[in-house]
Amino acid sequence: MEAALVSYEMHDTPKRSDLEWPRKSKIPSRRKKPPKTLQYGADIIKYQQATPRISVCEVVTETLHEKFNRLLAEWREQAAHLSSINAKVMVPAYLEMIGMGQPALRLILNELKERPTYLFPALRAITGIDPVPPEDRGRISRMANAWIEWGRQRKIIK
Repeated sequence: MEAALVSYEMHDTPKRSDLEWPRKSKIPSRRKKPPKTLQYGADIIKYQQATPRISVCEVVTETLHEKFNRLLAEWREQAAHLSSINAKVMVPAYLEMIGMGQPALRLILNELKERPTYLFPALRAITGIDPVPPEDRGRISRMANAWIEWGRQRKIIK
């Protein structure tokens, strides 16, 4: 057997450009482009114009008394058509009055002196007690008197 001799010439070797990947691939790239860095000047102005802004509103400061009166008025308006006591107590303005806590006690008790209304669950929620005797439950004027007397004994109201 004879061995075949194979010779390679220089012009048969592949060129470097033939071995590289094509520069523009038809396969879309899955890599995300890095974000463009902002430069001072025009780019910053464009960014500021495109960015939504939060408008600054006035800070309303109201006293405890003003807040209580506002919530009481809201509660009366929203609960006027409700017949269920449970529904009246669940009105957001009523819950917010309860959230005012101990500082609202004097205001609630004074409101009961002027105009007895169903603020007893708020008083129970804030204080954790119920000074109303069982035989007076359901009688708004007697319940109000029991709470007013409780407030006077503790010097919360005069």
